[in-house]
Amino acid sequence: MGPPAPGGELLAEPAVMAAWRTYFETAQRLTTRMGEWMKGDSGVDLGDFNILMVLAEAPDRVLAMSVLAERLVFSVPRLSYRVRSLEERGWVRKEQDPDDRRVQQVHLTQEGAHTLVRVGQVHRQRVRHVFDEVLTREEIEALGRITAKIAGAVG
Repeated sequence: MGPPAPGGELLAEPAVMAAWRTYFETAQRLTTRMGEWMKGDSGVDLGDFNILMVLAEAPDRVLAMSVLAERLVFSVPRLSYRVRSLEERGWVRKEQDPDDRRVQQVHLTQEGAHTLVRVGQVHRQRVRHVFDEVLTREEIEALGRITAKIAGAVG
């Protein structure tokens, strides 16, 4: 057996590397394709849809900008730009928190909720195609457990 390939000592065993690369590349490809499909099917950007979805799940459909940014894994400046765009469409409203004037809150508007429902139907069809129709119930449950463990490791 010859010397290890350059950097070979940095790589995990082949099975681990294969699983990691498949996961990483599939996640990237899925995000890209879902974005393309969403934009083509509904004219709504996947990131904007995700903002609306996270707000819809929040108590009273309101989150502080910092909390929303954390949930979306966005920087606050990047989120500010996106929120401004959604405000212009009437889908969200940004206001100062009445209890802490330093905090900006983002509210999902009724129009934003209607958009979420409309676009959500298209999104659900795409998810069904790449997820529900491909995986068994047991695989879906296992994937949920696995990704929760990974999420816990990255914080």
